Amino acid sequence: MPPSDYSKLSRIELIERLKSLESRESAIPPSDVRQRLAGTELFDSEERLRAILDTAVEGIITIDERGTVESMNRAAEKLFGYDAPEVMGRNVSMLMPSPYREAHDGYLERYIQTGHARIIGIGREVVGLRKDGSQFPMELSVSEVRLAKRRLFTGFVRDITERKEAEKRLSYYAAIVESTEDAIVGKSLDGIINSWNRGAEALFGYAREEALGQPISMIIPEDRLGEEQAILTTIRQGLPIERFETIRRRKDGVLINVSVTISPIRSPDGKIIGASKVARNITDRKRAEARLASLAQTLAEKNRELETIVYIASHDLRSPLVNIQGFSRELSHACEGLRMRLSTEAPSDADRAEAQRLLRDDIPEALEYIQAGVTKIDSLLSGFLRYSRLGRVALKVEAIDMNELLTGIINAMEFQVKRDAVNLNVEPLPPSEGDATLISQVFANLLENAIKYRSPDRPCRIVVSGTANADATVYSVSDNGIGIAQEHQAKVFEIFHRLNPNHSEGDGLGLTITQRIMERHGGRIWIESAAGKGSTFFVSLPRAAQAQ
Repeated sequence: MPPSDYSKLSRIELIERLKSLESRESAIPPSDVRQRLAGTELFDSEERLRAILDTAVEGIITIDERGTVESMNRAAEKLFGYDAPEVMGRNVSMLMPSPYREAHDGYLERYIQTGHARIIGIGREVVGLRKDGSQFPMELSVSEVRLAKRRLFTGFVRDITERKEAEKRLSYYAAIVESTEDAIVGKSLDGIINSWNRGAEALFGYAREEALGQPISMIIPEDRLGEEQAILTTIRQGLPIERFETIRRRKDGVLINVSVTISPIRSPDGKIIGASKVARNITDRKRAEARLASLAQTLAEKNRELETIVYIASHDLRSPLVNIQGFSRELSHACEGLRMRLSTEAPSDADRAEAQRLLRDDIPEALEYIQAGVTKIDSLLSGFLRYSRLGRVALKVEAIDMNELLTGIINAMEFQVKRDAVNLNVEPLPPSEGDATLISQVFANLLENAIKYRSPDRPCRIVVSGTANADATVYSVSDNGIGIAQEHQAKVFEIFHRLNPNHSEGDGLGLTITQRIMERHGGRIWIESAAGKGSTFFVSLPRAAQAQ
């Protein structure tokens, strides 16, 4: 084998070649005889030995059983910074930092005496000492060669600084991956999980041992399995997927919202071999966004209510104020006329008659209109106050016996029921949950409206019934009154809205307050009606806990 090819030998091949050649080294004559043996087999063996040592990539150092260096190849010279003559004949411990230096001779002696090896024939990672005093990590393996009565030890040394730095960086990155709260999952191109960090354990509920080797589909809901095929198709094209929001399933079956970033994993030669997925739990954020959307909707509704209130304040309050202002002037004029008629010591009969008319007609009329305006303003302001207070009252939620609640309401309305000859029938009602005081106000308002808007053409009939389903209890209050046309039904819950203000008295707040009470209970109220045929109001409330 040409000398230039020795660098391509493996470590095992080098050791075997050195053993075969070193076995002949003891037969090589002194230098004064070697010139005469040039070209002989022994001379060629020595030359081959030197070629192997000098062209090997690894540092090779040979020592005797006392630890004295007998040879050092060029790679070792470069590695330790010494020329071979500076080291040969000296103890090899000079190439070791403390505490290895102090322990070396004792270790070598124990091995010779006991045969117990710590490095010889085994190999290990140690620390080397260069001529300039710097230290470096190295991989050392030692082979033993017996020559007649001598023992030689050949050490193969490799600088592993770059490898140790790479391992350090890898360890650092691995620590980051393990310590992050985000789930980091590696998978093959066929969707098999091959890495699973602690964040993934916490997020998805599967231990690492449970996840490795399993298909990634185990955390994907069935209705979203198509997403995985699309993801793998994109990854195979070498394209990343950033900030993909979707739903995944935990081990316990709970569905969670996640934000996912997925990147291709490439081999050293650039081939795509898998995908790295970083997932973050955004369930709380989604809930917050949902709550924010509900608040935004509520705010929009409040703004609409405020606009309505402003309209009422500028319209409905303006009308009684105009009356008060106008009739106050009329009252002032009447009082002035009365004063003039009675200012003389002997008023004429005409003056007395006019004074009587003013006291009998004009002044009482003006006072009546002024009082009516004041009453209207007071009613509207009281309505504003009642409506605003409703949103601040704390709910006292409890199980409600609806049969008992309706009995109490009907007893309180007994006079109205008898006066208007109302046929009121309450069927057995299932229980529900809520604030009994406010729910009582809801049904009292619905019953009062059914009586108030009864038809003049037939006896008033009202039926209250209820049914329970899996999530809620739905009650209905049906009447055969004047009914509400389809185009007007959406407005009945608007604040201060009255479809027929001349039919009966009221401030138009009853159904608005009823709707607000239902909203606060997480329930709802709606209407089915036809003009001239009556109305049915439906009320949906949460089921009582014991009924579920």
